[in-house]
Amino acid sequence: MGKVAVGAAVVCAAAACAVAVLVVRHRMRSSGRWARAVAILKELEEKCATPIGKLRQVADAMTVEMHAGLASEGGSKLKMLISYVDNLPTGTQVIYVYYVCFYLASHSICWLQALEMPNLSLILGTTSQVKVTAWDETGLFYALDLGGTNFRVLRVQLGGKEGHVVKQEFEEVSIPRNLMVGSSSELFDFIAAELAKFVASEGEEFHLPAGRQRELGFTFSFPVKQISISSGTLIKWTKGFAIDGTVGEDVVVELTRAVERQGLDMRVSALVNDTIGTLAGGRYYDNDVVAAVILGTGTNAAYVERAHAIPKWHGLLPKSGEMVINMEWGNFRSSHLPITEFDQALDLESLNHGEQIFEKLISGMYLGELVRRVLLKMAEEAALFGDSIPPKLEIQFILRGVDYRWKLDFNGMHPKA
Repeated sequence: MGKVAVGAAVVCAAAACAVAVLVVRHRMRSSGRWARAVAILKELEEKCATPIGKLRQVADAMTVEMHAGLASEGGSKLKMLISYVDNLPTGTQVIYVYYVCFYLASHSICWLQALEMPNLSLILGTTSQVKVTAWDETGLFYALDLGGTNFRVLRVQLGGKEGHVVKQEFEEVSIPRNLMVGSSSELFDFIAAELAKFVASEGEEFHLPAGRQRELGFTFSFPVKQISISSGTLIKWTKGFAIDGTVGEDVVVELTRAVERQGLDMRVSALVNDTIGTLAGGRYYDNDVVAAVILGTGTNAAYVERAHAIPKWHGLLPKSGEMVINMEWGNFRSSHLPITEFDQALDLESLNHGEQIFEKLISGMYLGELVRRVLLKMAEEAALFGDSIPPKLEIQFILRGVDYRWKLDFNGMHPKA
């Protein structure tokens, strides 16, 4: 529950730093205006407060929702998703799951390369104990990560046990806002076109064996009901997306059709949720890892649950006695959450009013907009920017979380060009 404190602290700190910058450069014309600016910040700080007692209340409320979500479908704000692939052939079948995880600050890549699951059922969303026992695959593989305002494409040349990763390349592409609220075909055609450009830039150092089709791992970071290792139906859009005609449809089919329209000979071999991919990747490096949290454009968590603690699971229990649960905790809501007037206004004007409240409090998609709303109020009531309000400050989502990292020099306390 420290994530609540982190989100609130980021909003307060960003707003406070922005105000400090402006105060240094532009003196307030009157003590009355200054007093009002201070009062607005003070009130925000109080509303965002997350003392230990409140954090425990939030944790307890989430625990109640978790139990309800595990008990029955639709019984909780938390989906606690069960989605799976079972009865895989025995032997040494290898399922290639490509997961691209771009850490915002360093642009480092964390990806899950190969899962060898002999004599074991693989379940994504509800999964038997994650175990990665092989790192011996060779060849060229691609990955696509769609989960926010940008999507990423990766290609990697694997060299087997000795070479591991021979070479890797990736690109990040911004998604135009009109495509986030357009049609499914428009969105996936745009993605497929950019993917085709990326494939076309494939250098000689990447080698695709003769007669072998390019394979693509698809990381889709939205709530999905997993049907098989390479298919899943969309439950709902989040993170500012509101696309008609896709809910209930297989997202792999949508992507495959778009890829075919581009003339690409490429097969989607795996559909992966980013949070479960992160957990699986963590388990690869440390068998004691039992949970994973995504805190980026959106937010989510996955963890290892005891199979007998999932009443809504009616299948055969895995031999491990454990299952991985995809919580979809971005939809969590509680009266104990520190919700401010700015949070309420943002939610009211959002495309999914009343949903994804927890995500709107702490994720990167919304933090910049919350800061903008705080600054706008200070500009209106305390003349923070002088007698006139900057026109851009009235444009929703003009500020993004990434903007603060690059545009503010917190050491010099002045905005960069």
